[in-house]
Amino acid sequence: MLDCKSVDIPMKQNVKDSNKGDERSFVDITLFRSLIGSLIWLTITRPDVSFSVHKLSQVMQNPIIHHWKMAKRVFRYISSTYDYGLLYKSENLSIVAYSDSDFASDKVDRKSTSAYVILWRKFNILVF
Repeated sequence: MLDCKSVDIPMKQNVKDSNKGDERSFVDITLFRSLIGSLIWLTITRPDVSFSVHKLSQVMQNPIIHHWKMAKRVFRYISSTYDYGLLYKSENLSIVAYSDSDFASDKVDRKSTSAYVILWRKFNILVF
């Protein structure tokens, strides 16, 4: 992916969960899960890819070739916007993080939901 063609946006608009032409299951599920896990960590400093990554994380149980192509598109976007991101740097800065997850609570498709919030405190004053 180092010399890949760049794209302007991480996910196309109005993308459906499945593509009729590529309903074959993706063979290496471990690779797909590892890729999405890495992208989830990246969303802390790259909030511009959060929607795309979390949309892809909803299909980690049974990805198809179409989802693999969508994940590669996110990487193509990242390669073209390598210098974007947030830099957390300050003196007397305290970072507090909270997370919550709800495993397989959706009664219809048993999907999980997770969220996190990171708070920065400077001089005991909450900064957003």
